[in-house]
Amino acid sequence: MPKSKRNRPVTLSKTKKKPGLERKGKVVADIKDAIEHYDNAYVFTYDNMRNQKLKDLREQLKSSTRIFLAGKKVMQIALGRSAADEAKTGLHKLSKFLQGDSGLFFTNLPRDDVERLFKEFEEHDFARTGSISTETVFKLLFPFLFVYLFMAYSFRKQTSETTFIQISTKVTNDHILMHAK
Repeated sequence: MPKSKRNRPVTLSKTKKKPGLERKGKVVADIKDAIEHYDNAYVFTYDNMRNQKLKDLREQLKSSTRIFLAGKKVMQIALGRSAADEAKTGLHKLSKFLQGDSGLFFTNLPRDDVERLFKEFEEHDFARTGSISTETVFKLLFPFLFVYLFMAYSFRKQTSETTFIQISTKVTNDHILMHAK
């Protein structure tokens, strides 16, 4: 009878530490180093941040700023959660603003320049799934050539009347696809 693969002893000396703990400790050390190196610290929030746009912002401000996007609790520990364990006077107040999709922005730039920079940086991009519509979109009357059967089914499902005429499909009434909120 073959040996059972389930009942094998595992030696604990061969197990590795979790790499996440070392990485988190490095992020905390980097944030504490940035606190000492930069004069101003800001908390910013973001929606649907794309990686390339963040890289462009970091490259643009490479000489005078440092941006941190890490776990909320990791950044709070680095700043200090209370007055007793804060890294610098008053920084524990910043940790209360770290909620949701937020990050830390350390810089030597004056406040007016930072506000202007963030107002100018807003870039529009294609919507992702689940995004809220900003405009009302209509499906108008026009013939669709070479529409596949599953597309015609989706038109009917959206309460649009469709008519098949040989190889083309024609939507016979207007229909609102998205409403602006």
